[in-house]
Amino acid sequence: MEIFNKYIMFLDTSFRIFNFCDSLVSIFKNTAKKGRVMKQFAPIVLIGLILAIVIIFSCDNKSEDVDGEVLVKEVWKAMEECNIDFIDNIMDPAFQSIHQDGPRNKAEEIELIKGLDMGDYKLTDFTVTKNANTMNVTYFVEVTETIDDEVLTKRSARMTVFSKTPEGWKWISHANQVPISS
Repeated sequence: MEIFNKYIMFLDTSFRIFNFCDSLVSIFKNTAKKGRVMKQFAPIVLIGLILAIVIIFSCDNKSEDVDGEVLVKEVWKAMEECNIDFIDNIMDPAFQSIHQDGPRNKAEEIELIKGLDMGDYKLTDFTVTKNANTMNVTYFVEVTETIDDEVLTKRSARMTVFSKTPEGWKWISHANQVPISS
């Protein structure tokens, strides 16, 4: 599909260049000697057409097809391995989470992740909605973890939100719906 789109863009651009060149030729026909001006003008048109072709086919026009489920699984793997560098890099500076005991900012969430004692976990029932700049991922997790010195093993709903930035997709928000108190 990407090749087809580039081909269509190439045809459209070629058509526009042809029309532009045709207009210029008409102008030159009316203002100068036909033979001499056209011989001088032809190389410019050829170079312009070659440049347009090179630009069209060298541009990276593919849409970034990021899978929200994959991103969430990468975050969970990093939390399990306590890969704080990955977590810090993927988190947006404006990150905010909500847990049953209240909200956390980026620094507070990283401290919580550092203190997690995660056991085995299972992520299921993913639903991903995405527009140009925001990706919402809801899912269920069954995990044994320790939050604020309390060991929890429950299946609960989670929502993780990513925001597209110039650096890529950043983790901007997270909701953990596991009840802390039984």
